[in-house]
Amino acid sequence: MAAARANDREISAEDIASWPTAQEAAAYAARIVGAKNASDAIWQLLVGGMIEAVANTSSTTRDGGVPISDPKPSIIPKGLWQHFRTEGSNLWGGGYARFRVFHRHGEGSVYQCYGIKLNPSDVKANLPPLPPERAPASEPLPIESRRVEQPDSTERGPPVSEAHMKAWYALYSQV
Repeated sequence: MAAARANDREISAEDIASWPTAQEAAAYAARIVGAKNASDAIWQLLVGGMIEAVANTSSTTRDGGVPISDPKPSIIPKGLWQHFRTEGSNLWGGGYARFRVFHRHGEGSVYQCYGIKLNPSDVKANLPPLPPERAPASEPLPIESRRVEQPDSTERGPPVSEAHMKAWYALYSQV
């Protein structure tokens, strides 16, 4: 998408190989803002021009024309997100988006971006910091944390008699 190159800055597939998809960025955001608000947080940052996005491949179709594909990665202009169309897009699952832009004389173009990746520095910089890691209450603590020091045998009381053990077991079995 030649029109999508910002300041003629070239970007390669190697440059963005480690960048997260929108779905991966939303998973990261869910750790901060919760699963319910994660995709909305990323979406608002994209529309607000706060996250740089790149398409691995793209195509441009002018009204009445045929699609012209661009097999090279290109930066998605930040203002293009305001022209996002849900029809023909699957940003969160498939990593592709469709944009419809009208020009001055009423003509329009459709931009389709595939393999969309988001700049991880922008994602992290524009979300609150990750909360400190805590073990959820429903998960047991690691075994090492649950170990209780066994007292020395000299600190123990006298051994339980066989009769008391049988009585305890009988009572335990009834409960």
